[in-house]
Amino acid sequence: MTEGRAPRSRLTRRRSERRAEREAKWFYGTLGGQVPEAGPARETALALQGRLQSTTAFDRGALSLRYAKKDWPAPIQEEFGNAASLVVRLECAMHPSVGASTEALEAEAVRRLCARIARRSDSDEALLARLFVRAKRHCKRAIRALAKTRETRASGAEEAFAVSQTTFTADGALAADETFAADEACAADEAFAKESA
Repeated sequence: MTEGRAPRSRLTRRRSERRAEREAKWFYGTLGGQVPEAGPARETALALQGRLQSTTAFDRGALSLRYAKKDWPAPIQEEFGNAASLVVRLECAMHPSVGASTEALEAEAVRRLCARIARRSDSDEALLARLFVRAKRHCKRAIRALAKTRETRASGAEEAFAVSQTTFTADGALAADETFAADEACAADEAFAKESA
């Protein structure tokens, strides 16, 4: 605990996270993840975009998938609700394909998910539940990361926070430590898929 600062209460953290949820929903859902060219929302959107940039690309992706509007087939929408887009992408990650478009990968993931939903075997149920839980966990982590950016900016340490969250190699690629969590999760999903097959 930092000297002179009281620990945050759960209520304070939850309020901060609820605010971050509303901000992400507004930015990705209402604005489509874009800062308006002009108008009263521009300054707020710019500030929020700056805070989002201080989170990891993985967290920004989770928030975008969670709040951006996209229509999915009824079985997927009914099964996963507001986590459907993230579940589809997680399922895509279990079946990597070089050179295929995002749309093609998502179409295949939708086909596989709909087949699993229709079959409902024990292994299908286990995988569907695992994907749903992982999607919710990723969203929660991303919301917490966004909520923390407000605290960090308020404390005057935004520069140090941004540097600690973004590590690049000499050629400009994202360093391995940033992608570790995503790589570890994908490896776990691949292992689970092999066990379920």
